[in-house]
Amino acid sequence: PASRIIGAYKYHLKNNKMAEAITNELELYGMIVKPKNPFKSSAIIKSVKQISIYADRIIGFWQLHRETVIKNFPKPSIRNKIKLLNKIDDLYTFDAYNSLSIEGYQVTIELIKQAQLNKVPLEKNALAAKGYSKAFLEAKKSIAKMITTKKPGSVFEKDLQKWHINLFAPQMQANLLSERHLLGYRSSQVYIRNSRHVPPPKEALMDSMDALFYCLKNEKNAAVRAILGHYMFVYIHPYIDGNGRIARLLMNSMFLSGGYSWTIVHEKNRDEYLNCLETITADQNFLPFVLFLKEEQNREHL
Repeated sequence: PASRIIGAYKYHLKNNKMAEAITNELELYGMIVKPKNPFKSSAIIKSVKQISIYADRIIGFWQLHRETVIKNFPKPSIRNKIKLLNKIDDLYTFDAYNSLSIEGYQVTIELIKQAQLNKVPLEKNALAAKGYSKAFLEAKKSIAKMITTKKPGSVFEKDLQKWHINLFAPQMQANLLSERHLLGYRSSQVYIRNSRHVPPPKEALMDSMDALFYCLKNEKNAAVRAILGHYMFVYIHPYIDGNGRIARLLMNSMFLSGGYSWTIVHEKNRDEYLNCLETITADQNFLPFVLFLKEEQNREHL
């Protein structure tokens, strides 16, 4: 039950931000949930060494590869960030088509437009398009806050759960997905198809995400936040589903917060995109991914 999950975050993991984010978001869908302590005794923290290892690995990887981004990715060229933010609606349809197609959804431009108007059937691809529309709007709100507060990492940490819940809210409202699947991080191990990378175990997720938030909040270079943030989010894979879509929204939120344009990863370049990510895992070579995103940013979107 949601009350027990929220209670676990609040009372035992001492993560009031996550507990509050989940509670507030569920209230938007008419669900009033009060946290309930799920444990009768003190919480037991398992795998302390394992969790610390993953956090250290994430921070160390960030420090090791940030210079690769700085040396090979151009500096931002757009000064008026608000004007840039107002233009991303023009890219939404194309962005949604590509991001959803990369994940294997069968969508069309017309379906994506209908999803924005909430005129879609109760079908997997249509509901995914509707969910992406809602998550995109949440990301846009977050970007506005990132620009005004100049604290993009902190905004992302606070708003991430909203992105995730909105991404799958249509499935939940259609009773195709249980609310427990949207609360907090995943509760089981996941494996990425056709990849040698195995994401951290569930016990390491809290510490791993804290390490990512730490890096995002302390990194001054927007391109580093965007590109390394994208990779590390996929590396951690904090959710059962939606990690790729959220990683690309994270990337673009960080790009826009620093004066870069919105960057669409094109579905036709899916194999190259995934191969670049796999090269990082196999060879610890981050450069191909940086150069790939550099080219994608330079492409015409329409």
